[in-house]
Amino acid sequence: MSRRVFIKSALTGAAGSVLPEGSTGRPAATALTALSLTEAAQLVRHRKISPVELTQACVDRIERLNPRLNAFITVTAESALASARIAEAEVGRDGWKGPLHGIPIALKDLLDTAGLRTTAGSALFKERIP
Repeated sequence: MSRRVFIKSALTGAAGSVLPEGSTGRPAATALTALSLTEAAQLVRHRKISPVELTQACVDRIERLNPRLNAFITVTAESALASARIAEAEVGRDGWKGPLHGIPIALKDLLDTAGLRTTAGSALFKERIP
């Protein structure tokens, strides 16, 4: 078996673990947050998933897990969903613009974000809005 055949087989098997049985190539909502950046970007590019549903899946996961994990200090769900709606319209109208187009991201709280609380993880800056 060649390396190329092996990798293709492995990727095909991996897709089976992400996609539901009898799938039309569209991942289950619960699997969206388990996608790699490359997988998510290709699904957005080929309009198999929308940036809105991907972002909503991430927001839902944050809302479900963050009370226990306390991983996010500030969550801008409405802004993220608004950006996802714009990206979805752009993908449909103008085409895909690159691997981050329509992909939700999280910013570390060390980066100043204009108009948003940025604490650097310190209680000293808990109300700081640059």
